[in-house]
Amino acid sequence: MHLILVLGLLLPVSLLAQTGSDSSSRQTDLLGKRTLTVSLNGAGGYGGYIGPVFRLTPRVSYFLADGWSVSLEGRHENFANSYRYAGLGMSSRYYFVRDRRLALFLQAGVTAGQTRSMTPARDLFGKAPIISHRTVPTIQTNVGLGIHYRLSSRWAVEGSAESTLANQPSTGISQYRTQANLGVSFKIK
Repeated sequence: MHLILVLGLLLPVSLLAQTGSDSSSRQTDLLGKRTLTVSLNGAGGYGGYIGPVFRLTPRVSYFLADGWSVSLEGRHENFANSYRYAGLGMSSRYYFVRDRRLALFLQAGVTAGQTRSMTPARDLFGKAPIISHRTVPTIQTNVGLGIHYRLSSRWAVEGSAESTLANQPSTGISQYRTQANLGVSFKIK
């Protein structure tokens, strides 16, 4: 629902941002076919009852066509030092607006990993704290909408809003959440 609202707000911006059809005005140097990029995105915030939340997403992307990439990505999430998720997966982006400096994209992906919960407890005599660990296999799917701003022929900054759905019913953290990400991207080839 949130993505539909954001998409409805960005559509008029996308129509205004499409200025030219020549390749130099459409960021083919950063978003063109056979381009290889690396990026690092991070997110942080406060997750309601679970406290501070942090996410780190390194990504290697290859452009199959102008404006369409596939990526191998890792994910590490920390939920108030009570839960940690680590996973590896694939995602794809489609840049539906590509102007000289500004690009807007849709993203979808899936990662497989493990969520580890850490629950403080006490020993039998109630004295020494014991941390019990439980690991649950977790698959996350995500969809997002983002903005990419070109700084030079190799560097760009990006931001996105992403909704994540995870199959982790027994961990106690929300299975559905939305958060904002900020990152930097560098063209290798």
